[in-house]
Amino acid sequence: MDEKYCRHCLPTKRKSHVGLHVEYYLDKFAVFDISFSRPEWFLSFLMLLKKVGWVKLLSEPEINEIQNRSFIFFEEAKKRNLKIFAVQFFSKYINGFLLEHEEKKYYYERTPLDLLEKNEKNIDDKIKLKKALSKVSLPVAQGKKFRNTKKAFDYGKELGFPVIVKPVDGSLSHHVTTNIMNDEDLLVALKVAKEYKPAFMVEKHVQGNLYRATVIGQEKVYVCKKALASIIGDGESNIQKLIDNKNTVENRNPNNRTLAKIIIDNKLIQRLKKKNLDLKDILEKGEKVYLSDKFVLSDGCDVINIKNEVNKENLSLFLDVGKRLNKQLVGLDFISVDISKSWQEDESAILEANSFPYLDMHQFPSHGEVENVASDVWDIVLKKLKVK
Repeated sequence: MDEKYCRHCLPTKRKSHVGLHVEYYLDKFAVFDISFSRPEWFLSFLMLLKKVGWVKLLSEPEINEIQNRSFIFFEEAKKRNLKIFAVQFFSKYINGFLLEHEEKKYYYERTPLDLLEKNEKNIDDKIKLKKALSKVSLPVAQGKKFRNTKKAFDYGKELGFPVIVKPVDGSLSHHVTTNIMNDEDLLVALKVAKEYKPAFMVEKHVQGNLYRATVIGQEKVYVCKKALASIIGDGESNIQKLIDNKNTVENRNPNNRTLAKIIIDNKLIQRLKKKNLDLKDILEKGEKVYLSDKFVLSDGCDVINIKNEVNKENLSLFLDVGKRLNKQLVGLDFISVDISKSWQEDESAILEANSFPYLDMHQFPSHGEVENVASDVWDIVLKKLKVK
């Protein structure tokens, strides 16, 4: 592991958190109000920049320069013979796209659903979401926001172990500590969270499996189960071979930009060492070993499509939240012991919402049915653009 990068931010390679602290105070005092939905004049401005050569519109962009959760929509648009371009500003891709459709030009960022947004609400703030859902008696984990470590510690003790400590608006499990079982670990977790940004939250740990429910256009729901990267012994193969087999069978390779290949690096070796294992060890048949403690794609987590197993009341819950947030795209992290049971019968909770989720997870799962999210998104967008 490269010690120059913060180990709590991996896989993001971050050397300092100063920028995040500055961002926190800018947001707090509303110095800037940045929206992904651009005003109409922005398109004219973009075309002006194109004329002077600062902007390029590319119909065949470099695939690896665009996030796959955006590229799947570009690729689907090309399949439909839509006239679409990736925007490059001073030779750098900005994750923006220009669509020419029915004699009109449209600019969007991230996904085409951006074209349907009338306003921008901050749904990534975990505590704001928790308060909003609590008011209408929807399931959330009990928790509060803090800046003061002593008050946070006292609250954690009051909640009772196990608890979770995490940044209010972080992503990719950055600086998150789960399943905290004692005072000492709680103090360490609070210190870790505060390094990320001044504000953090302490929350009751809800037991269960982690699911991602993605709601698009306030009308369609996709659900997958996220499982920590792991291998299962066969009684014959060593750990090195089991990892190689998993990467091969599940098509985890550089060309698959959604399912990450499980990389054997110093971080993984150290994790095995803590379990008194090394790459040459042979696991017993059925023995399971987790290779990461983060539910992130870059660490090789499993993505299992389980939509057909989801209780209908849970699907209705996800749709309801999407409509209440009034967003065209919402990714919900949902925890439940048994998602085939109604959220009203089973202990469950919506942990957070994501305004730019990995939709490609549903299109490229490691296990289960493939769902063509990109096609569904364009169906919704093109239909609604006609009636605008």
